[in-house]
Amino acid sequence: MRERINKIFSNRAIYVAVSIVAAFTLWVYVTNVDNQNMERTIFDIKVNFTGKETLLSKGYVIDDSDNYSVSLTLLGRRDAILKLKNSNIDVNVDVSDLASSGTFARFYTVALPSIVNYNDVYILKKNPEYVNVKVNKFVTKSVNIKGSFAGTLKPGYEAKSIVFSQDTISVSGPEPVVSRIAYAEVKIRQNEVDKTINQSFSYVLTDNNGSQVPMDGLIVNVKSVEATMPVVMVKKVPLTIKLNAGGGAAEKNVKYSVEPQTITLSGDPEAIEKISEISLKTYNIGEIVSEQSEYLNIPIPEGTVNVSEVDKAKVSVSVVGLNTRSITVSNIKITNVYTGHKATLVTKEFSVTLRGEPAALDAINPDNVTVILDLTQLGQSVGRYSVPAKIEVSGTDKVGAIGSYTAIVTLEGA
Repeated sequence: MRERINKIFSNRAIYVAVSIVAAFTLWVYVTNVDNQNMERTIFDIKVNFTGKETLLSKGYVIDDSDNYSVSLTLLGRRDAILKLKNSNIDVNVDVSDLASSGTFARFYTVALPSIVNYNDVYILKKNPEYVNVKVNKFVTKSVNIKGSFAGTLKPGYEAKSIVFSQDTISVSGPEPVVSRIAYAEVKIRQNEVDKTINQSFSYVLTDNNGSQVPMDGLIVNVKSVEATMPVVMVKKVPLTIKLNAGGGAAEKNVKYSVEPQTITLSGDPEAIEKISEISLKTYNIGEIVSEQSEYLNIPIPEGTVNVSEVDKAKVSVSVVGLNTRSITVSNIKITNVYTGHKATLVTKEFSVTLRGEPAALDAINPDNVTVILDLTQLGQSVGRYSVPAKIEVSGTDKVGAIGSYTAIVTLEGA
C-alpha cells in the first residue's frame, strides 16, 4: 500500500515539473518570437500648438480653419506598437516666436504616451516633415443685431418690429473670418403667438449673402441677447354716430352715412377687445334742418393705434319722411330770473318752424307752442342780453321745432 502511494506522488511531481517547463517555453516564445518588431503607420494625429497665448498677446492667432494633422510611420516591438493610436500621441508645434501674419513652415515634436518605452519605438517617417501654420491678425468688430420672425401668429394678431436690449455685439477672431461678418441674426420661431415675446435668444453670425459664418475660433462678448417682439391684436372697428330724438323726428326718420365705415386698430389685446365701435359725434335731430355733411376727426381709443392711415371721416345726415310748417308764436315764458331783478322782453313773437308727420302737423295751433327763456346763466347781471330759446310743443310727441332760436331781454336790478 505504501509503495502505491509513493508511486502516485512521484507521478504528480513529474506532471508539475512538465507544466512549469511548458509554461516557460510558451512565455519565451511569446516574448521573443511572437513579439518581434513590426512597422505601422498611424494617420490623422492632431497637431497641438504651444505658445498661443504669447502669440495672441502680440495680436495674432492661428487660423483654425485648416485641419492640422500628421501621420507617423513607426517601427518597434509589436506589444508597444499596438498600444499606440492617434489619440494618445502628442504632436506639438511651438508658435510663441511668431509675430506676423502669413504661412510658416514649422517643425514639430512627437511625444509618446507613458505606457510605451521610448526605446521600443522608432519613428521611420513623418508625413509631412513640417506643418504649414497659417497665422492671422487678431481683430475685434462691433456687429449689428437683426431680428426676424419665422413663426406663426394666431388669427387677428400682428407682430411688430423686434427690439433688442443692445444694438451690437462684439466679435473677436482671425481677420479673414471676422471681416466676413455682416450682422448677427436672431430668428424667433414660436408658433400660435398671441402675446408679446420678451426673452433671451441665441444668434448666428451672417455674411452679406445671408450665409452663416461658423463661430469656431471666434470670441464674442455675449452668447445670447434679450429680444422683445411686441404682438398686438388687430381689429376692424365700425365708425358710428349717436342720435338724440327731437324736432318731431326719431332715429327712424334719420338717414346718415359714414365714410369710411370702419377703421383698423391695433394694440394691446386687453384694450382692443373692449372696443366695439367708435362714435364720432352725437347729433340732436331737432337741430338738423336740411341735409348736412361734415368731416370729423376720428378719436383713437387710448392704448391703440390707427393703422388705416385715415384720420377723418365724412358724415352726412338728413331727415326724411316728415313735413315742415312755420307758425308765429307769442306765448313766451321767462324762468329763473334772479331774485329782485326784473326781466322785460324785447322780442315779442317768434316765427317757429315745426316738423312732423303731416296729420299731426296740421293739428297744431299757436296755443300748442311755448317759447321758454331760462335766465339762470345771467345771474345778477343787468342790461340787455340775447338768450337761447327753447321751443315746447304740447299735445303730441310727433311734432317738434327745428332750428335754433334766441330772444332779446332786458334785466334791471332791484
